[in-house]
Amino acid sequence: MAETKRQKNKLHSTITEHLLPEIGVAGDVYFARAEGTVWLATKSGLVVSLSDVLNSVPAHTPPRAGRDGKDGVSIKGDKGDAGRDGKDGINGRDGVGYAGAVGPQGRAGKDCVCKTTDVEHSIAGVAKNLSDSRDEVAALKQQITTLSATVQGLIDMNKQSSEYIEWLRERVARRAKQ
Repeated sequence: MAETKRQKNKLHSTITEHLLPEIGVAGDVYFARAEGTVWLATKSGLVVSLSDVLNSVPAHTPPRAGRDGKDGVSIKGDKGDAGRDGKDGINGRDGVGYAGAVGPQGRAGKDCVCKTTDVEHSIAGVAKNLSDSRDEVAALKQQITTLSATVQGLIDMNKQSSEYIEWLRERVARRAKQ
């Protein structure tokens, strides 16, 4: 498996699920404090519920706030001027007599005696893809384990913060009575 550049993922915190984006930066994690849920931006950027994945429930996307509006009406504008050659530009030459990029080698002809067949090449490619996929799944499981620990830490921190805020409120109320 080819080495990839390591990307720094970000952890975002929102008040509620309704404030989560539908599309995010791949790998970013979102935490909705009111519901206590965790969301992950997938490779394609789609934000899905990581809490659902960890609880073996079909993952869903964040709820949309509000509803779709009515389509507007527009007026067609005037046609623009015709395009021109670029500034100080000249037309290029045709490609005759110039060497281009060399493509991949074609498959063997009908009279060729080869040691391996196209089927064997296909099987080898499938086996490599399967091996790469297994490696990616193992890496993803490791990331999920790490994210689970991070989520639990965030939940614990949120609980401790609310207990501290309640203590402060009680203290202020006692001082107000004095």
